[in-house]
Amino acid sequence: MISQGSAAVGELGQIRGGVCAGKVSALLNVADMFEPKFRFCKPESVTVGQAIQVILKRLEGNPEVWHQLFDTLALAVFVDVWPCQ
Repeated sequence: MISQGSAAVGELGQIRGGVCAGKVSALLNVADMFEPKFRFCKPESVTVGQAIQVILKRLEGNPEVWHQLFDTLALAVFVDVWPCQ
């Protein structure tokens, strides 16, 4: 059993953070390839860290969606926050 505060727990958190950053980076890199209803137009200079903060801010106010897949949530947030004109 892994106890709170153990090295394994910290390592797992780092792995999950890396997976999150990788998924967000991938979404930012392929945004212009999505079909129109899923397309978003991110600010040119946005970083992965800033994009993650946008997602977290939106999710903090909507705990009812936390059970959904992260990928789906992230894409929906980006489409809503950064629509293409």
